[in-house]
Amino acid sequence: MPVRYTVDDHGAAFVTLDSPETRNALSDALLDELQDALLRAAADDGVRVVVLGSSHDRIFSAGGDLKAFAGDVPTITKYAGLDRFPRLFTTIGGLGKPVICAASGDVLAGAFGLALACDLVIAREGVRF
Repeated sequence: MPVRYTVDDHGAAFVTLDSPETRNALSDALLDELQDALLRAAADDGVRVVVLGSSHDRIFSAGGDLKAFAGDVPTITKYAGLDRFPRLFTTIGGLGKPVICAASGDVLAGAFGLALACDLVIAREGVRF
């Protein structure tokens, strides 16, 4: 699964991008699971804050999954899912709970928009945006 979801005893939901082999490329599957995890946090009255992080040691996310556009699927299918980004941004903005981007690695390309949709971005020293 490209996204992990856990909640600690203090009401913090940790949503972790967990596809290190693709440098957490924002594939359709990852974006769908991210949307589901955020909606799950929104519906849980015990969750007070959402922390969006990455399991990759150097990259938060490499951005959009460009390999998906090179596949052998019809063009209409390739572009049909592009609404995932604005839906995700709307979900983050309307969550009703603070969303923190914990950037422990570089935030590249389309992932920059994801980070900017969050209420707060915390990055370790040396992270590139």
